[in-house]
Amino acid sequence: MRALGRLTADHPAWDIGPLSGSTRDQRDTLIASGQLFHALARDVISQVSGRNSPPSQVLQLVTGGVIRTFVASETRRATIRYARSGDVIGLGTFLNPLHGAVSAEAVTDSDYFEFPAHVVQVLMLTDGAFARTILHALLQVQGTSMQRLLENVFRPNRERVARHLLEMSHPGVDGSLDFTATHQEIAEAIGSVREVVSRIIADFTAEGLLLRRGVGSTITRPDLLRAIADQGSRAE
Repeated sequence: MRALGRLTADHPAWDIGPLSGSTRDQRDTLIASGQLFHALARDVISQVSGRNSPPSQVLQLVTGGVIRTFVASETRRATIRYARSGDVIGLGTFLNPLHGAVSAEAVTDSDYFEFPAHVVQVLMLTDGAFARTILHALLQVQGTSMQRLLENVFRPNRERVARHLLEMSHPGVDGSLDFTATHQEIAEAIGSVREVVSRIIADFTAEGLLLRRGVGSTITRPDLLRAIADQGSRAE
């Protein structure tokens, strides 16, 4: 990771997600306590050593790129979500230790603003409206996390791969949706094995949904890939 300096109070990331209700003074307080960083794809941003690890004492506001949060055992990883601009990593764990500590790594080159978690806690204690905004965001994060874990256990691999490809993709230079993850990384993200993912990726490519491009791939038919990802949801 490379330090970039301070985040500005008018950055668009402030107006998306759990910190969107913050005032200029509150943003200035957070800015004064933190640091902006740049991470390259596959850089580890935070690492949890075990299930009983204490909550992180820092939070990260994503300001650009895609960052994956996940829980891990000795043999498997399970993706919690893909965080983008405006999302705050570590908030659920800090406010609710039972939520479980998570690790984070950059999927693409990403920027994030890191600041002490206790500063948010102090702001919540002094501003009821700000506290309600944060708690509402926490409920959303917990719901999304539970949904993602259930999908990684019960959804067919084809649906899981489709959903993760869509969520980890990012806009390319020509407006396309691109991703650069290896088959092994996708397998780890969905709790499967590389051979299964390779077969599904080959099927998607043969069906015209994906196109190999250099070191990555392009999603050529995001509408059809979304239909596959949502098959289980429609069946319910």
